[in-house]
Amino acid sequence: MRAAVLGVVGAAMIVSTHPTWPLAANSWRVRVPGSFDFTNSSAVAIPAFIIGTAMVCAAWMLLIRSLRDARDRPMGARIGLLMAVTAIWLVPVLIGPPLFSNDVYSYAAQGEVASRGMDPTSTPPLALNGGPFLTPADPVWRDAVAPYGPIAIEIGKRIVSATEHDPAASVWLFRVVIMFGVGAMAVGVFDIARTRGKDPATAVAIGVANPIVLFQFVGGIHNDALMAGALILGVAAIARYQAAIAGAHTASERSRAAPYLITAFGLITIATAIKIPAAVGLLYIGWIMRDSLKPSRRLARGVAVLVAGFVVIGAFGYMFNVGWGWIGALRNTGSITSTLAPVNLVSLLARDTLEFVGLQAGAEVVYSAVRLLGLAVTGVVAIWLLRNSDRFGAPHAIGMTLLIAAILSPVIWPWYFAAGFALVAAAGLGRFRPSAMTLTIAVSFVVWPTGVSIMKTVLPIWPLLGLMLVILIAGLAVFAQRRGGHVPWLVAGDDDETVDNTESPNLIPSSSHTTPRVNECASKHPCAPPIRTST
Repeated sequence: MRAAVLGVVGAAMIVSTHPTWPLAANSWRVRVPGSFDFTNSSAVAIPAFIIGTAMVCAAWMLLIRSLRDARDRPMGARIGLLMAVTAIWLVPVLIGPPLFSNDVYSYAAQGEVASRGMDPTSTPPLALNGGPFLTPADPVWRDAVAPYGPIAIEIGKRIVSATEHDPAASVWLFRVVIMFGVGAMAVGVFDIARTRGKDPATAVAIGVANPIVLFQFVGGIHNDALMAGALILGVAAIARYQAAIAGAHTASERSRAAPYLITAFGLITIATAIKIPAAVGLLYIGWIMRDSLKPSRRLARGVAVLVAGFVVIGAFGYMFNVGWGWIGALRNTGSITSTLAPVNLVSLLARDTLEFVGLQAGAEVVYSAVRLLGLAVTGVVAIWLLRNSDRFGAPHAIGMTLLIAAILSPVIWPWYFAAGFALVAAAGLGRFRPSAMTLTIAVSFVVWPTGVSIMKTVLPIWPLLGLMLVILIAGLAVFAQRRGGHVPWLVAGDDDETVDNTESPNLIPSSSHTTPRVNECASKHPCAPPIRTST
């Protein structure tokens, strides 16, 4: 109950004080009864955001602790507790305005472009020549083509058509659709955790019911949620395939696992047709199909599956009148230089330093080289994770690949981490839970309410200041990791305990986390010697 109250009060505080987007059409929003209209006051919005976010983060930790305290209760009761608390948190967010981002107005504008028979991946919203859909779109993106795939464009087109071309109603319907993506994430994380022998309730609480999903996916209405939902469901099918193959002894038994791969291919292809990062999942489908092959042949098979996925995406594009311009449009997303992307900050700092000492000619070269180095490191780490995925499982490897790609990309937004973090949480955070949760909480404070940005003030020193903030966040994660051993529910918690196979039939047998079971037996028999767990 404390988690529910604390979270809903914090969420309501943020929602009711979040500044309105001045370019958007008038729409109903949450207000504090009996108060004056301070929804465009930075003096109120900033402290409300800081206090409200802190309250929601504290509520999230209380929820995880409550699930641990209820570990002896039936799984259904624990899932019910999780759903009830999360639903209470969602109430103010669902009925509030778009939070922390104006991207949804661009989605609506792109949907309007598509509804008029044009291709948003080659025709920017400016082609609308004004009107109620172009006006609220962020000026930064009005002349930019859509970096989203044919499925995302078709969804936007259908939403605009379903609302009879009403901009305000389109925004609300986008949020409804996004909730299906969040629901798919929860189902996928639950299934992966159960298949891998982890506690599903804790995995969903950490991976889905966190502040990033609450505020950035639901509040911010980002279509990344749709990509994440389809991708995680597809990875759940991969995990089921691996579990089935692990217990198969004949060719007939192995062939019965094939439908899982077909399902995974379909879902991950759909996810890729929404946003490109999901394509990494297609590589893993080919990689796990024949684990007895040499790595080079497994990689070739993965590339073949990836190509097949893009052939299907091309068919989607043909059906929905969407070309391949969305692939090239991805470079436009890197034009934003005010985020906390380490690669971006280092490249800006190096460029500014060279310009300061009079080496302008080499400044841009260094700037581009640092960004390319980040992409190269991402590729090397991704291949290493792929080659070693048999050791720690495809869900964990795919999740880590997405996280590394987000960290080393030229631009970082909090919602870029949601899909990868959810997959890693489903696979089990293990002893890294303290640092992972600390990073999630820190990232929740990175993006402030729209309209109260202080970037204009700090822009001249942003590369240095941003790098200092990144170092501070990393330091907090290290500190939490070192001190987390003193907080019992943060150390190798429920998501790393082996679940009883009699309760969950689709499990990968594991013998690496049996200590909690032994301790439980020892506690039931006073004569048994106590067993000390390592922290």
